[in-house]
Amino acid sequence: MKRILEDSPARGYQLFRWQKQKPDGSVVILPNYYIRRGQKSVSTGTDRLKDAKVAVKKLAGEDAQARRRRTAKPDTITVDTLLDLVIEDYAKNEQKSLTEAKARIQRGEIGWPNSPGPFRVARHSLSISRMRRIRP
Repeated sequence: MKRILEDSPARGYQLFRWQKQKPDGSVVILPNYYIRRGQKSVSTGTDRLKDAKVAVKKLAGEDAQARRRRTAKPDTITVDTLLDLVIEDYAKNEQKSLTEAKARIQRGEIGWPNSPGPFRVARHSLSISRMRRIRP
């Protein structure tokens, strides 16, 4: 079987139909379009060129979004913002120790789960991926 290529709307994607030779020697072009990306071929399920081009664009968009998700950098957040979120969470959940948490945050004393005791926190940016749960 041989591929008959069409113009693809997205770079890196081939849009084609299969050309097949019958046992009697005649050549037939199969009706459905296929998309080839790398070593993988996927049927579009349609014999209309316009619909096949739409399918190529959709597949290219999905691949681009997946690539963006894989290469996304972690968000950066300040300690002040995290402490404000702790206070909001305590108020929302009606925690009894809200006033104590506010006081400890005002003094700059917060403890990490594995720290030996409270310590002063510098007000600078931290990566969320490196943050651990804050204990007020």
